[in-house]
Amino acid sequence: EKAMNAQVTVVSALSALNVEDRILQIRNIIQAMQNTQARRLVVVGGAGILQINDNKKLFETEHFPMQFLAYSLG
Repeated sequence: EKAMNAQVTVVSALSALNVEDRILQIRNIIQAMQNTQARRLVVVGGAGILQINDNKKLFETEHFPMQFLAYSLG
């Protein structure tokens, strides 16, 4: 919340291993925003979910680092 003081936009680039953690993160950010002047939330995701063609996402390729797979799917 302290980092949001005098800001109008919050950018979240947090990662989560599951949907429940992602929901908790966003709820905490929104609660902090309600106590400050921040009114706009931008959430960005990782490259792993990018579509590389009509049938495949980046995380589905053989070159995607497996140690990041859980974060890409979370």
